[in-house]
Amino acid sequence: MKQFKQFLAAALVAISASAMAHGDEAHAKKAGPVKKEQKDWGIAGDAKSAKRTIEIGMADNMRFTPDSIEVRQGETVKFVVRNTGKVMHEFVIGTKAENDKHAELMIKFPTMEHDEPYMAHVGPGKTGEIVWTFNRPGDFDFACLIAGHYQAGMVGKIKVAASGAKGDGHARSSIDVTRRGIARRALLAASGAVALLGPTLLRAQTGAIHMEVWKSPSCGCCNEWIKHVESNGFRVTVHDVGNTAARARMKLPMKLGSCHTAVVGRYAVEGHVPAADVLRLIKEAPDAVGLAVPGMPVGSPGMDGPDYGDQRDPFDVLLVAKDGSTRVFSSYR
Repeated sequence: MKQFKQFLAAALVAISASAMAHGDEAHAKKAGPVKKEQKDWGIAGDAKSAKRTIEIGMADNMRFTPDSIEVRQGETVKFVVRNTGKVMHEFVIGTKAENDKHAELMIKFPTMEHDEPYMAHVGPGKTGEIVWTFNRPGDFDFACLIAGHYQAGMVGKIKVAASGAKGDGHARSSIDVTRRGIARRALLAASGAVALLGPTLLRAQTGAIHMEVWKSPSCGCCNEWIKHVESNGFRVTVHDVGNTAARARMKLPMKLGSCHTAVVGRYAVEGHVPAADVLRLIKEAPDAVGLAVPGMPVGSPGMDGPDYGDQRDPFDVLLVAKDGSTRVFSSYR
């Protein structure tokens, strides 16, 4: 808690014009010895003590590779974190509760600077390193806490097996992680429901189709996507409170997550879905949860244009069934 009070104080200072924009600039590790402070998830380690190196990839689809690892209690690990994308990403180790708190602060104060030995801020095409000793057993997270990235599901899992526990120490299957995620989402979904309109009630008197969007207040690509749908006949109400809860209420699997969640009629629209596909969804009216474009693919609406070098990566729009399964609704190549 002490750390987050310090984060908050730093954030208030960072609001000034001289503050570094978190999403645009690299963060260099401060010179000098690493600060060793015991955390619930371990303590900073010495490179000479690391007997194992784990490489972690970070990409603009807002996913880590691998997204789950297993280590033994007492093991010192050197993480080599590679950013293969075109935007800043970060690798932050912690508990889910601590990362949730930090992510909330990043939404409120996106320009805040922060640097701890369990964090690596890695620019596009760059590599970062962390050496960490996992001296306490348990289940922990690693995440990119940049606003929009965390909400899009850029999270991984670390299992620290207690001393003497059986385990192979290698990357673990994502099946158990997925099962736990489904259980958490089921609890969240049970906590509330979104009031939905039938397809015949979508259009206001002006003829525009009403849509509600939940996003981070600092998500620029979300704003660009909103402009895209507005130019295609939608009237948008924006909720700048993040989209994790909205996604859960709409019963969208976390693995399909992106930086914003929209509701139009009885359907969910997750991520950078082209407006033409939303209009087609409304017209065809399938018995489904809605549409999703997982992650944030470059070239999709809101992630396109000169800011992205006019690059267009292939992506699919998925139709999400009520049982969580998907099929390709549209492909863009």
